[in-house]
Amino acid sequence: MTQSEDGMVKSRGPRVRAFLFRESIAWVGALLAVTGLAGLLNAVIQPINQLTKPAAEVLVNSADGRGAEFSTVDLPVWLNLLSETKSVAGSAALCVGAWMLRKVLLSIGAGQPFDPRNPRRLRWLALAVFFGTIIAPVATYWSARVVLGHVGADPLTAYLPLELWGPLLALVILAAAEAFRQGRQLVDETAGLV
Repeated sequence: MTQSEDGMVKSRGPRVRAFLFRESIAWVGALLAVTGLAGLLNAVIQPINQLTKPAAEVLVNSADGRGAEFSTVDLPVWLNLLSETKSVAGSAALCVGAWMLRKVLLSIGAGQPFDPRNPRRLRWLALAVFFGTIIAPVATYWSARVVLGHVGADPLTAYLPLELWGPLLALVILAAAEAFRQGRQLVDETAGLV
């Protein structure tokens, strides 16, 4: 607290908190940008890296019902690339999700929480979460089945690691997107009243 010339006491607390909030959002935004770029690079580099490996690895069911790695050699190039489905799909989802979350947080930090683009960004984030937690494992399961069928590993079955938290989180994000959309409508409706 400081005292002004007219003897009134002023508080710097709200300004300091606003500054710290904006700085925190900027740092989180930068971290999310780096995470998104790393995801994009991984999605591009991982398949190229797989071409240099002599063996492909796929997830199979182990005796205790959990996933285990199964390595096989001398696969055609397209099967080597197919075995990297999960890392490519997961990295692409990470890239899109991190970038959309960064955009939403930066608009909130700029004092524009009800930016008309935020509901769409949150829908993209929900899609990325759903894609990364459901579609990527299903694609991994499918690619493992193709690889196992090619090498004739009949007693082995592909492993499908599905979890419930991904779709639930996507639904929560979609609910937040709807809240942001309705908040924007309220801002638009009340703009003429003031």
